[in-house]
Amino acid sequence: MNREWTKQQLNSIYSTDGSVLVSAAAGSGKTAVLVERVINLITRKYNPIDVDRLLIVTFTRAAAAEMRQRITEALNSMLEDDPYNSRLLMQKQLLYNASISTIDSFCGNIVREYFHAAGVSSDFRIADEGELEILRNQALDKSFETFYETESKEFSSLLDAFSSKGGDTKLRETVLKICTFLSTQPFPNKWLDDMLSSYGERSVADSIWGKIIIDYSVPAVNHAVNLTENSIKLLDDDQKLKEKTIELFESDLVFLNELGKRLLSANWDDIVMHLSSFKSGRMSAPRGYKDNPLKLAVSSNRDEVKSTIKQISSYFCRSEAEACAEFSELESIVAVLFELVREYIKEFDLLKSKKNILSFADVELLTVKLLAKPDEKGGYIKTPQAYEISERYDAVIVDEFQDVNDVQNLIFNCASNDENNLFVVGDVKQSIYGFRQAKPQIFINRKESYQKFDERNPVYPATIILDKNFRSRKEVCDTVNFIFSRLMTKQVSGMDYTADERLNTGAKYPESDSCDFEISLIEKSAFEDEDYVEIEARHIADKIHKMMGSGFTVKDVNVQRSVTYGDFAVILRSTKSKANKYVNVLAECGIPAYCEEKENFFDALEVKILLNILRIIDNPTLDIPLLSVLCSPLYGFTPDELSLIRSNDRYSNLYTSLVKFSKTDKKAKDFLKELSDLRAYSCISTVDELIGKIYETTALGAVTSAVRGGESPLQNLNLIRVYARNFEANGFKTLSDFVSFIDNLINNKTAVPASSSINPTTLNGVRVLSIHKSKGLEFPVCFIADAAHEFNKTDLKSDVLIDSYAGLGIKRRQGICRYNTLPRLAVEIEISKNEIAEELRVLYVALTRAKEKLIMVASIKNIEKYLSNLYSKLVFESIIEPYTVERCKSICDWIMLTALVNPSLYELRKTADFSATPVTLSQPYPNWKLEIIDKRSDVLSTGTENSLDFVMNLAQQTEQVSDEFNYGDLLKKNLDFKYKNAEIMSLPQKVSASQIAHNQNEDYFDKVLTKPTFINRSSASSVKRGTAHHLFLQYCDFQLARDDINSEVERLMLRGRLTEEQSRCIDSVKLSELLHSELFDRIIRSEKIYREERFTVKIKASEAFEDYANISSDAYVIMQGAIDLAFVEDGKLVIVDYKTDRVGDIAKLVSLYKKQLELYKQAMEQSTEYKVKELIICSVHLNRYISL
Repeated sequence: MNREWTKQQLNSIYSTDGSVLVSAAAGSGKTAVLVERVINLITRKYNPIDVDRLLIVTFTRAAAAEMRQRITEALNSMLEDDPYNSRLLMQKQLLYNASISTIDSFCGNIVREYFHAAGVSSDFRIADEGELEILRNQALDKSFETFYETESKEFSSLLDAFSSKGGDTKLRETVLKICTFLSTQPFPNKWLDDMLSSYGERSVADSIWGKIIIDYSVPAVNHAVNLTENSIKLLDDDQKLKEKTIELFESDLVFLNELGKRLLSANWDDIVMHLSSFKSGRMSAPRGYKDNPLKLAVSSNRDEVKSTIKQISSYFCRSEAEACAEFSELESIVAVLFELVREYIKEFDLLKSKKNILSFADVELLTVKLLAKPDEKGGYIKTPQAYEISERYDAVIVDEFQDVNDVQNLIFNCASNDENNLFVVGDVKQSIYGFRQAKPQIFINRKESYQKFDERNPVYPATIILDKNFRSRKEVCDTVNFIFSRLMTKQVSGMDYTADERLNTGAKYPESDSCDFEISLIEKSAFEDEDYVEIEARHIADKIHKMMGSGFTVKDVNVQRSVTYGDFAVILRSTKSKANKYVNVLAECGIPAYCEEKENFFDALEVKILLNILRIIDNPTLDIPLLSVLCSPLYGFTPDELSLIRSNDRYSNLYTSLVKFSKTDKKAKDFLKELSDLRAYSCISTVDELIGKIYETTALGAVTSAVRGGESPLQNLNLIRVYARNFEANGFKTLSDFVSFIDNLINNKTAVPASSSINPTTLNGVRVLSIHKSKGLEFPVCFIADAAHEFNKTDLKSDVLIDSYAGLGIKRRQGICRYNTLPRLAVEIEISKNEIAEELRVLYVALTRAKEKLIMVASIKNIEKYLSNLYSKLVFESIIEPYTVERCKSICDWIMLTALVNPSLYELRKTADFSATPVTLSQPYPNWKLEIIDKRSDVLSTGTENSLDFVMNLAQQTEQVSDEFNYGDLLKKNLDFKYKNAEIMSLPQKVSASQIAHNQNEDYFDKVLTKPTFINRSSASSVKRGTAHHLFLQYCDFQLARDDINSEVERLMLRGRLTEEQSRCIDSVKLSELLHSELFDRIIRSEKIYREERFTVKIKASEAFEDYANISSDAYVIMQGAIDLAFVEDGKLVIVDYKTDRVGDIAKLVSLYKKQLELYKQAMEQSTEYKVKELIICSVHLNRYISL
C-alpha cells in the first residue's frame, strides 16, 4: 500500500510473535494499522496465516463490515499487480467465512455450536427490548408472589427497608438494578456470595468500605495541608495580618498533620475521635482589612480547608462498634435481597426458555459459562470447549479494547492461546461507555503489565504507543496536552497523562494566527430574562458569521479553501431538550443547522394516530382513541361537530353517539363506513397487512408528511410495519395481541427510538450533536457549548448503589426516615470517582474532534466570584491537585482551572485575584484567548434591528386601530423609557490603575501599534530581558546586589524567583550601574520600603474615566493595582515605577505613564498614613530615572 508509516505504526504491523497492546491516541490511524497488520499476517512469506484462522472482533456491525471491506479492497489491489497469485486468491475465498464480527455475533455462534452444553435450543432468537421488558415484569410479579406467600419475617424486614408510597416499587426497581449489573459480571453467583460475605467483616478499617473511605480521605487531607501551608507562606507578606491570624493557621496545620498520621495508621476510632476535636473557629483580621486581597486569599483557603474537613467528618460519623452493628443489621437484609434476586433470575430465565429467546447479555454470560469456571483464587479455569476454540485461531484481534467489560475480557482471554496471541487496540482516554459497564481499568492494567516494545530486543507481551496525531493542527494538540497533563492523573482517572499519552502533531497545516484556543464566558446576570442556551447559540452564530466574513480557511485534503457551514460543529455534553434550541437560534440568525436528536417513537404524531386507529379497529368503544382519530388531520372533525355528536346522546359512549349522528350526517357516515371496512379486513389479514391497508385507505403517510415535513413520518410508518412483522414471527397473530403488546411498552416507558431522515453527508450546515455521538468523527471547527452544565449526579441520589469493586450500598430506614450507611457512602465515593474519570475522558473525546480550531462557550453567573472561587483551589497559586479535579462540577471548571495556570492568560489570574503573580513555566505553552460577554449588544446584534422595527410597526398599527385606549403610545413610552442613571449603566465595578491610564492616554496607542514580534525578531528577546530585569528589581536585596550582582542573581534563581533562562537574560553591567545611582542610595537609606505593594481603593468615576467628568453622579469605582516600589523619606512617600519599555527618550515614558503614577499617588495616600511627595519613573532600558 502506498502509504508512509511511522516507526510505531510499523512496529504495530510487524510485531507478531506474541501478545501486543497498541495504545492509539486520537487521530493516530489505528484502523489503517489494524487492516495492514491483517494483510501482513495473511500474505507474508514466512509462516502466513489463513484469514479464516483469525478472530477479528469489533464493537459495531458497521465497523466489522468496514474491516471486511478494507481487507477485500487490499486483496483486490494486490491481485491487480499479481492476478495469478494462488495465495491471494485463496485468501479472497476464505474471507467469506472469516470470523470478522461483533462480540455479540461471535458469542451467538459459540452458544449455537455448543447449545447442548449451554442448556438452550440451537434455534433460539434474540428478543427485542420491548418483549424483554414485558417478561421482566411478569418474572418480578411471580418471584414477589412466591416470597409474599412465605410470610417470613426476613422478607417483611426487607419490604420495610425499601417501602415507599409506591408499595414495593422501590424493591422491584432494586432487584432489576442488581440483575442488570450482574449481567456484566463473569460469575454472577460468586459475586453475590462475595458481596454478602463482606457484610460479615468485623473490622471497619479492614472492610472494603473502610479502605475506600480512608483512601479517599488521605489525598483530601493532603490538599488541606497544602492550602494551609500556602496560607502561612502568604502571610509572610503582611506582618500585621500574620500576627492576628497565624495561630489559627498553625493550629489547623497541626490538626491536619495529626489527622494524616491517624489515617495512615487506619485505626477507625482514633480517626473518629480526632475529627470530632476540630474547632473551626473564626478568622479575625485587623481593622481595615475587609477587602484586603491577601486577607481574602487566605480566608478563601481556610474556607476550602473547613469544607474538606467537614466532608471527611461525614464519613467518620460513627464509631467502630456502631459501624459493625450497622454491618450486621444490613447483612440480614442483603441476604434476603440476594435470595429474591436469584428467584427473579430463575423465573426470568424460565419465561425466556418457554419462548426460546435470549438477550445479548444472556448470550455473553452463556459464552462465559461454556469457556471458563471460577477458581478459588479469584481467577478462572478454561473449559475443554475453550481449548477447542483456542485451537481454531492463530491470532485474536480486538478493536476498541478500551470499551470491554469483565465478561468480554474473559471471553477474549479464553478464545486466545492462553493470552499469548492477543492483539488489542484502543485508547483508554476515549473510553466513554461506563453506562454500559465498560471498564477502562482492564486496558490500563494490561498496559501496565506489558513491557514497552523494543524492536532491537522484542519481549512479549508488549505495549506499543501510537502518539502521532494525523488529524489536528498543532494548536489543538498543544491545547489538549496542556489541559490533560494538569488534570489526568492516576488518582483521578487511573492513569497519568505522561509522554506516552501526549498528542504529537503529525498533520501538516499552514501557519495561522487565528487557530488559538478560545474561551467565551457569558455573564448570565446580564441576560437574566433570556434562556442562556439561546444566548450561547447567538454568540456561536456571531462567531461563525465573523469567521466566514474574515476569510477563515480550512484544509481540505491538500487544498486550502474558505470555511463553510458544514465545517462547524456544536458539541454538547447532553443534547436533551437543548440541541433543537441551538438549531433553531442558529437558523434564526441565517445559519443552516441540524441535529439528530431522535424523539421517542411513540411520541411521533403519525405513530400516535396509527396506534389509535388500530385500537378502535380492535375496540371502537374506546372513547379517547376514537376522539383522537376524529380530531386528527385525517378526518378533521371540528369541536363544533363533536359537540353536535354528543348533544344528541350525552350518556352513551362516543361510538354509539357517532352511529346515531351518522344517520343525518354524511361525514360521520363516511368515517364509520371506512372503519367498518377496516374492521372486516382485520379478521382475514395479518397485522402487517392491516397496517398497509390503513395507509392505502387513509393516505396517512401523505397527510402526516405534509403536516410535519421531511421523510421521518414515512420512515416511522414503515418502521412500525417492521415491528408488526417481527411480532407475528414470534408466534402472535391477532390485532388484540399486538395492541396489548404496544400498550405494555408504552406503560413500561420502554424507549424506542424514532427514525431519522438526516444524512449528514448531504447537508451543508452546522451540526449539533452530543459528545458521545461525535466519537469517531472530526470537524475543522468545534464549539464545546453549554460547558458550564453540571455533571449528572442523579444516580448517586438513589437509595441503592452498586459497583463491581465496592459492592452494594443501601440506605437504612428508621421510622419514616432513611439514613445513609457506611457501605453506601463508600460505594458512592467509588462510583463518583469512576464517573469523574469518565467525564474527564468524555472531555478528551470532545476536544480531539477538532481539526483546526477549538472554542469553548460557557454561561456563568457572577464570573468574577466564580473565578475567585476556582483560583482559591489552586495550591501555591499554580498547582491543580487531583482532589481539586475530582471535586469539579463541570467541563468549564476543568478548562478554567487550566486557564488560570496558563501564562498567556495572566489577566485572567488578575481578574480572579488581584494579588496573583504570573505563572512561570519551563516548557512551552499554548496561547489561549479569553472573551467575557457581559453586554446584550455582544450577542444580540443579529436580528435585533429587525425585531425593533417590528415592534415599532406594531405600535403604529395599534395606534391607528385602537379607539378606547392608545396602546401604541403606551408601547412606545415603555420602549423609550430610560433609567435615571443610564449614564453609569456601563460603568465597571472594578478596574486597574494601568487600565484607566491606558484608556485615557492617546499616546498609548502608538505604543501598542508597534511592529508585531513575528516582524521584529529582536523584540521577543527584549521582552524576556525586560521581564527578567523587572523580576530582579522586585525580589533582590539591593545591598547584596550592589556588592556582587552575579551572586544575587544566582541566589534568586536558587530560591525560584528567577528561572535559569531569565537569569541568562539579565544585563548585570547595566543593572549594577542603576543600583549604584543616587536613587538607590536614597532607597537603601530609607527607614521603610514598600515593594510590590498592592492596594484596593475607592475613587470617583469622574477621576477614573474622562467620559464621566461632566456627569452629575456620586458613583464610585474600585481601583486595584500594585506599585513596584515606594520608600519613606522625611516622613513622606516617594513612589518609584520601573519601566522596561525600549524608548529612546525618557520623556516619552512620562507622557505614557504620568496618569498611572498620579493614580498610584492617590491610592497610596488612601491606603497608608503617608502623603506622597515625589513620583519617579525609572527606565531600566535607558539606565536613567526622572522625577515627575
